[in-house]
Amino acid sequence: MKPRWLHDALIGGILILMQGAILAPFAEEANAEGSWPLIFSLCYSVVGVALLRHWPRQGWDLGRYLLVALIALAFISASWSPTPELVMRRSVALTGTMLFALYLATTMDWRRFVRVLFWSCAVIVVSCYLFAAFHPTWNDAQDGRGEFWRGAFIHRNVMGRFLVFNVIVCWAAVRAGLSPTLAIVSVLASFFLGYKSGSVTAFGVSLVVASAMIVFWPVTTVEATHRWRRMAVVGGLLLGITVALGYWNETLLGLLQRDTTLTGRTELWNLLWLEFRGQLMVGAGFSSFWSDVDGTVARISATVDWIPTHAHNGFIDLMLDLGVGGLAIFLAYLMLSWRAGTSHAVAPAFRLYLVFLVAYNLSESSLLRQNNIFLVVLLVLSEHIRLSQTLIADSASAPKVEA
Repeated sequence: MKPRWLHDALIGGILILMQGAILAPFAEEANAEGSWPLIFSLCYSVVGVALLRHWPRQGWDLGRYLLVALIALAFISASWSPTPELVMRRSVALTGTMLFALYLATTMDWRRFVRVLFWSCAVIVVSCYLFAAFHPTWNDAQDGRGEFWRGAFIHRNVMGRFLVFNVIVCWAAVRAGLSPTLAIVSVLASFFLGYKSGSVTAFGVSLVVASAMIVFWPVTTVEATHRWRRMAVVGGLLLGITVALGYWNETLLGLLQRDTTLTGRTELWNLLWLEFRGQLMVGAGFSSFWSDVDGTVARISATVDWIPTHAHNGFIDLMLDLGVGGLAIFLAYLMLSWRAGTSHAVAPAFRLYLVFLVAYNLSESSLLRQNNIFLVVLLVLSEHIRLSQTLIADSASAPKVEA
């Protein structure tokens, strides 16, 4: 029987790979169609064999049926996709990603999983500083001057997204019993890297996450009534920010070196809606819309005058790939996860993570992706919370035996 630490180290290594970190300088893209699929295929094959020994014995709930529906829709979408082979390969990878998450939820309690996730993120944070110190040309290639850092990632916005994610992981890790000192050190290191990344998207999402953190901060039963007051305060702040953006949007965006089109995002969204709204009912096939480089992407690039590789909106990308039905299934899963197990110890951090996931996918795209760390974290924590709720319901409905 292999030592527990070795198992956790292997899992941590896979989680690092799923974030596209550290090995990014040695590949043209973090999700390149080269050796990466082979690496993940080997990982999923091993996990699949191990999962046969640890297959969950609990009954299936609505959440798992929704995931099966998404996988089925991904495979079926190959029948109408112009690139069926690509859709099949990526659907297999999506299935492996979900099975990997199920394996983690089955073999690791949530505290152990969060601690492994924390240490994998800590390795990435340290590697970002090492890249800045020993591989400065990697940052110079980002903007030609080295003004912005991208650390161990392929792009500075990707690093910015990871750093906001790491703050949430640190918060959950403290709930899982990790030393608060270690978490504070990791958070402070993330703040500086976030500043050096110059990612405006990360800055905006961090404000949303900070506001949500005030609302979801764990409270005792006696103090629970104060949560509504917090929500009112945060709501007022957000309303004030909205009004300020309405009156001084050009000035504020100018300070952030952005324009009212959000660096071309709004133009892209309008174009996608006008040109492809007829395809939104069924989509182009799972993770295949942006693969038509010489056709669809070339036509879009000629109109917006830049080359997009995704819609810069996870919800639009999901509709472009799997249609309205795929988006509806995924949103149903998110709502089910949000409502499940509010009394669970990790529930506040999990809800904060859902806020982060939704907020980030308003301008970037990382909702339903194969080999994706954000999907794995969503599924693992949702499984744990929903499982605890099911066990409580089953114990409450079980007949009591009198002594």
